[in-house]
Amino acid sequence: MIPTDCPNAHFANNESKLCVNICNGTFADTNNKVCLPVCPDSYFADPSTRLCSLSCTNNSTISLYKNVANKTCVSSCAELLFLNPVNNKCESFCNDPYYEDPTTQICVSACPSSPPLYGQSDTNKCV
Repeated sequence: MIPTDCPNAHFANNESKLCVNICNGTFADTNNKVCLPVCPDSYFADPSTRLCSLSCTNNSTISLYKNVANKTCVSSCAELLFLNPVNNKCESFCNDPYYEDPTTQICVSACPSSPPLYGQSDTNKCV
């Protein structure tokens, strides 16, 4: 099936060989009008929309973050990853002026007081 054969707002599903409006189990690449198991570079698989998106869903009912490790949108960062509040991505470390808060897995400008943690400037970690 050629993706251009699908009507507007539909995507070519290469497994079923059908044009679908929602890519179940995969994600819609709106640029190429095809369902993909993994989104192209610079795009993130958003489970709330089933789309490959440059940004993740963030509204009053759901906030998703970019997991750069596997190019997906997630509700919380995986173990050993920290949410960067500047770019809304889950990353393996926090850059200045932020510190890795192990209690929330978020890059914070000040370490939490409960439990009392202190910012270690050479590692950017709350210890």
